Amino acid sequence: MSGHVARALRTGLDMASAERAGGVLAKGAVNTVTRDSRGRIWAALWDKGLFVLDPEGRDFKKLTEIGQHDNPMRILELENGRMVCSTWGDGIFAIDSNPDGRWVVRSLAVARDEAPGLDRIYGMAARGGCIWAIGDKSIAAFDITADSIRTRNLGDLPSHMNNVYSNIIATRDGGIWVSTFSGGVWRINAEDGCLRRYRLLAGASGPERIAPFVNRMYVADDGRIWFKWNHL
Repeated sequence: MSGHVARALRTGLDMASAERAGGVLAKGAVNTVTRDSRGRIWAALWDKGLFVLDPEGRDFKKLTEIGQHDNPMRILELENGRMVCSTWGDGIFAIDSNPDGRWVVRSLAVARDEAPGLDRIYGMAARGGCIWAIGDKSIAAFDITADSIRTRNLGDLPSHMNNVYSNIIATRDGGIWVSTFSGGVWRINAEDGCLRRYRLLAGASGPERIAPFVNRMYVADDGRIWFKWNHL
């Protein structure tokens, strides 16, 4: 579980019981908790660092500091199994595992004038080897090499979208979905950059009310997309 809370909890599917995650996991606001394909649990804490829980262990271990501020925001697993971490203030980092099991954290170089806002990224989604990211009033797409980032030219696409983004996800059909705090939801075709805008209806009966304030999105195993929004 994550959010603006002071701890991370381990709980069952029925939520009948919960225990505090152990180990060196610090107290603080939890930016994100995610599970990778190998069953490891990653926890990013505001201003406290990045932690990982091995599937066979019960205690979190802290990784080396992520940049100067040690403020990881989102963790993303690429198709090749590599882990990527965005931060608030220090850019993008790659996380690799040595043969001896130790984690290596390295900053990925990128020209700031080519990718404004990549130093403050709070959402990422991967599709076809490309990473789409939303940040401090910015949206960008980039490819990652061994130790650097190569940005993609999005042309005038960002100018057509509301620039206050809340969430970003990728779907199996090649779509990149971006939700906003004041403009509904956008779907970007990852192949050709074609845009489509959706305004969600707040109710099936009575006067139709547009609810553009979309907070979160989630893709279920069956491919359906779930939206959470604030009613106007």
